[in-house]
Amino acid sequence: KLFNWVLTQRKDMKKGKLRLTAERKELLDELGFCWDVLESAWQANYEKLKAYREQNGHCLVSKGELDDNDELFYWVNRQRDDMKK
Repeated sequence: KLFNWVLTQRKDMKKGKLRLTAERKELLDELGFCWDVLESAWQANYEKLKAYREQNGHCLVSKGELDDNDELFYWVNRQRDDMKK
């Protein structure tokens, strides 16, 4: 039930049809409610890349270099591929 409600809130927000009052939306915002899961994931990976760059001085993440199942490596490569499109 909760999953469906959260999904509905996100869909309605995306369509500009949020049925919540401004006060209820604000309450969710105060909880840190994630309105856009894809954007949130992108931001999290961006922060990982930023930390990687601060530590290594570059953004050339190598496969197998990190302990997080190469997630950052694949994300960086997806960003590069998306720029080529």
